[in-house]
Amino acid sequence: MIKQSLRALIKTLILLSLLVFSLSLFSYEKATVEKMIDSCIWLSSPSLKGFLSVYKKEVIEGANEVQESDFNLNSEAICEKLQREFEELPVIASRQPSFEVIANRFGRIAGYVFLLDDPLRESKDEKALEIKQDYSKYIDLKIPKLILTFDGYENPPLKNPFCEYFQKRKEDFQRYIDSILFCYYPDGKRVSSKTFDDRSNAFGAAQRILSRSVSDTAKVWFEVWKKMDGDISGTPFLEKKGKSK
Repeated sequence: MIKQSLRALIKTLILLSLLVFSLSLFSYEKATVEKMIDSCIWLSSPSLKGFLSVYKKEVIEGANEVQESDFNLNSEAICEKLQREFEELPVIASRQPSFEVIANRFGRIAGYVFLLDDPLRESKDEKALEIKQDYSKYIDLKIPKLILTFDGYENPPLKNPFCEYFQKRKEDFQRYIDSILFCYYPDGKRVSSKTFDDRSNAFGAAQRILSRSVSDTAKVWFEVWKKMDGDISGTPFLEKKGKSK
């Protein structure tokens, strides 16, 4: 009985330490965020692309602000914040604030989408929580080799309000989590991500997860730019299937 109580106490302490550790987590690191933002900008209409390219630093800052402040919120709360940004940005822009402020808000929208599309972020699996930060570093290391693709505007079409859309996106999360954990625990014992090659499930899952985030961000940016009466002519792949970036 004493041994069982001691094991339970140790397990509780481990879980608490992991929880405290997770407070400093974020979905993606510097190089990853920059490539994702670059890809989102590339998918924008020429008018929006020109604007966001000039103020890319502010866009990236906005995305990172959200990662740092809201990583631990549940998806419903994050989705509500995303919806609020979507509704408020056209109003803010109409008041003629600085371009830096507007670019930052586009970055915040991207940051919320990145969080919503991160399968590991809300996982209840202890192993998923344990490898979360290491996997972020692994992605950042591999980001030059990752090929990000665009799903297309109709695959699936974005629905407003957004919560139902992103809830549907979560249906594939466990498949990605299982693929990643298979690489970290091939025989039940954790191995280093340094053992993964570029044909591994972990590599493939990273490409798919990041591509989905980029695709969803491009869709939301398109809708908010249209809501701001921005020029959407020339938007890449607007009536075509997704292409590689």
